[in-house]
Parts: sequence; structure tokens; C-alpha cells
Amino acid sequence: MNTLMWHLHQWARHLGRTGLAGLLLLIVATLIQFAHTMPLQTETVTLQARLVSMQANAKRVMPSAVNVPASGFIDRLPETTAASAVIGQLEQIARAHGLRLLRGQYAQTPVSGTSLLRWQLSLPIKADYPKIISFIAASLQALPTLALDELKLKRETIESSTLDADLRFNLYLRESAP
Repeated sequence: MNTLMWHLHQWARHLGRTGLAGLLLLIVATLIQFAHTMPLQTETVTLQARLVSMQANAKRVMPSAVNVPASGFIDRLPETTAASAVIGQLEQIARAHGLRLLRGQYAQTPVSGTSLLRWQLSLPIKADYPKIISFIAASLQALPTLALDELKLKRETIESSTLDADLRFNLYLRESAP
């Protein structure tokens, strides 16, 4: 034990006060680095596992392709008088996914050169990402005349799991016969 103390004393004399202060700061910095890194590593593993499960859920709710023959396609579309029923169906799908459509903007424009009318539905939603994606997938699968035109996502803080989403759907209907 005395030889160990003698060697430590010799090292301290060679390093001097500045060297000892530097060595002490190096030890403190290493301890601080490990204290902050270890919790972040466990959080990273947890988030990676959560990402894998979310990706698996997203694959599960992917809509299947809708096969519609090209001939007489427009004749098979619902008429514009069914617009409120289709929008009501969209609201039911939102409720089934735990979402509330508080306000929305609806605009109707004719598609030039056809007998189609396009309804643009702008819907702001506040929810977490999996709910938004499952709502979009279920809507597109249940309503084949609906198309997702735009999706804007915004998060207030990086830690927040809730997103502000602006969805813009196009709903295609055929003009009612006069």
C-alpha cells in the first residue's frame, strides 16, 4: 500500500497542479458523459422497438387495390346528390378511428371536359400519427371515389406525439342528370 501511495505521489509531482486539474476534469467529464449517454441509449432502443411495431401496423392497414373496369367508369360513380352521404360516411370513419372532424372546408368544382364534379375536402385533424394514417387508409379503402390530394403534418415540439394534420381529399362524383 505504501508503494502505491509513493507512486501516486510521484505522478502528482510530475503532473503538477495544472496536470492534476486537467486529470480531474477529464474524470468528471467522463462520468457526466456516461451519466447522460446511458439513459439515451435505453430510450433509443425503446423508440426503435416502437418504430418497428408502428411500421408493422402501417403494413397491416394498407388498403388493397380497387379494380374498376375502365369502360363506363363515370357512369358507376355516385351522383352529386350523394355528396352529403359520402361526407357523412367519411365522418363515421373518422369517429371509428377516434378522430373528431371539428371543421372542414368543402369546395365543388367541375372537371373540365368531363361530366365529373370534384369536391375538395380540407380537413384539419389533431391526433397521433398512427391514427391519422389508419384513418386515411380506411377512408381510401371504403370510399373508392375519394383521393388524397395533400397531407401536411406539423408537430409543436419534438417530444409531442400529437400532430396537427391538414388533409385535403378530392371526392369525385358525376353530375346529376337534369
